Amino acid sequence: AAPALAPAALDRGSPEPRALGRQGLIGEGLLAQALEQERGVGQRVVVECVERHRRRQADAEARFARGDTVDVPQLLLLVQARQGAAALDVAEVERLARAAVAHPGLIAQVAALAHAARGTNIDAALAVYGALLAAPIPPDGYARTSWLYAANNALIVSHAAGRFADSARMADEVVQYAPENPHITHAAACSYAAVGRHDDALAQVARAVELGYPHLDRVKVDPHLGPLLARADFQALLGKPRR
Repeated sequence: AAPALAPAALDRGSPEPRALGRQGLIGEGLLAQALEQERGVGQRVVVECVERHRRRQADAEARFARGDTVDVPQLLLLVQARQGAAALDVAEVERLARAAVAHPGLIAQVAALAHAARGTNIDAALAVYGALLAAPIPPDGYARTSWLYAANNALIVSHAAGRFADSARMADEVVQYAPENPHITHAAACSYAAVGRHDDALAQVARAVELGYPHLDRVKVDPHLGPLLARADFQALLGKPRR
């Protein structure tokens, strides 16, 4: 879901119903009711929904700040509000992420928070990715798929930020899940190569071949693999046919 509307957006008169629907602030039934009616009752429905959302948001923020128990809907509000935030407190967002990832249904939202933070606050992004990887991987379904994508993205984001030790450490945690997301092999190979663990990087290239990773052509020339590209065993591996 998209981030919740910022307060500044809510202060510019009455919000447009379709925008509120996209933001998840009103349900489909109320959205239809608002769209079907002219200004007046329909518009009041929209405004009431927005005000109700703002009260829930404020209550969730207050409970979280006090350290009180925060339920899943409130955690969702808190995570969404921070997905579009210009500034994030690293310790606070890590605490929030650790609370949220205990609920598999929020894994995708927490991953979206990490992804949104990567360009403006790499420390916050890596703290959120760390919370995701520390959580038990969901047993199945969309939550598990989201976790697997986030695991791969954690390696890519940390490597791109030059946090090579962090990237290699996280690679150690997630390479076991490569059969479910073969993209992890490529990202892990780059992470290991960046810290001089070339044999470990080669092992991930071999795993990529074994798993039929669809971008072996990119692996073959990836400059992030450094000296590995010139090794005969690396070149021999990529000469093998895909499974």
